[in-house]
Amino acid sequence: MENKDRRNFLEGTLNNRELGGYKSIDGRTIKFKHILRADCITQNDIDFLIKNYNPKLDIDLRLNDDIISNKVDRPLLVCKFVYNPIPSMYQIL
Repeated sequence: MENKDRRNFLEGTLNNRELGGYKSIDGRTIKFKHILRADCITQNDIDFLIKNYNPKLDIDLRLNDDIISNKVDRPLLVCKFVYNPIPSMYQIL
């Protein structure tokens, strides 16, 4: 996958990224189709992810206010869901 193809390949998202191909801290390379970050996915995006990524875990890092303000986003119901809110640097400052 080319670097230009890593971003915004889902229709409903403003900011999604394939993280495969990047080097980890210990020098190993992350496998493609293993880690993806995304926001505001649509049903078409969910269908694409199920067909092409076979998701095993959906981790939501948003705070409650972010979830309430974004009614479009939906969890992937085909895999385990984990809610683990992490404030952004803008919320910390």
